[in-house]
Amino acid sequence: MVKEGDILAIDVEKISLKPGTDEKVHKTVAETVAVVNRDGDLVFWGFVKWPQEEVCQIFPTLTGFSRDKLQIGLDAKKV
Repeated sequence: MVKEGDILAIDVEKISLKPGTDEKVHKTVAETVAVVNRDGDLVFWGFVKWPQEEVCQIFPTLTGFSRDKLQIGLDAKKV
């Protein structure tokens, strides 16, 4: 629950997408997003589903995600 004037903290874990045809570097994008209030109560948590063929690095030791888990997230086009 968020109260008026409450302080929120946001944590974003990232993954890397493969460079596009016109790009030379990987794009870093949000994978998981968590929002907590000052009491530590979870206000929002979700993760974004990116097209499998675009995902390059998922950093499984940091995020705990596998490529299979990535496919059940929120559609990146709708986030």
